[in-house]
Amino acid sequence: MAQKTDQLRQKLPPEYFELGKTYLRELRRLGINPEAMMWAFERDTQKFALLIVWSGVEKYGPLRLSELLFKAYRLGALPQQIDPFAVHVFGYGHLISSLLLSTPPEGAHYLNIFHSENGGAPVELDDESTIFWAETSWVYCRADRKKSGLAVGTEWRRFQRNVERLAA
Repeated sequence: MAQKTDQLRQKLPPEYFELGKTYLRELRRLGINPEAMMWAFERDTQKFALLIVWSGVEKYGPLRLSELLFKAYRLGALPQQIDPFAVHVFGYGHLISSLLLSTPPEGAHYLNIFHSENGGAPVELDDESTIFWAETSWVYCRADRKKSGLAVGTEWRRFQRNVERLAA
């Protein structure tokens, strides 16, 4: 059991945290202001992943958003050191989003993001249902409510326009 726990308890390299700050700043500059964003260690890949929650995923779809994020990456508008395949975007209504958006208990230093098969009950860090693990200090932002449809639409149009402008 301890070996599994140790495998998940990886330390985020300091340069990753700085790159994540840059990613968030550039994402906002392009037009999207996510409800939540953080680094997490992914159990299956044994790599760090940048997790983003944005309400527009439900309306515009993960494929359309991913295509524009990849385009922005290829055009140099997002940090080149962050592999675009390591960026995972979730809609506000996704189970993972509810876990990312919830405030950790007072004094908590770790977050466990897990599959819903266990009914949402807390799990141990080395439980097989854990899919991501993170330290609370790896969280960049966390909103307390979902954006309005108007705000999401405004952000989407601005994001599309700015990415297309880069391509021109």
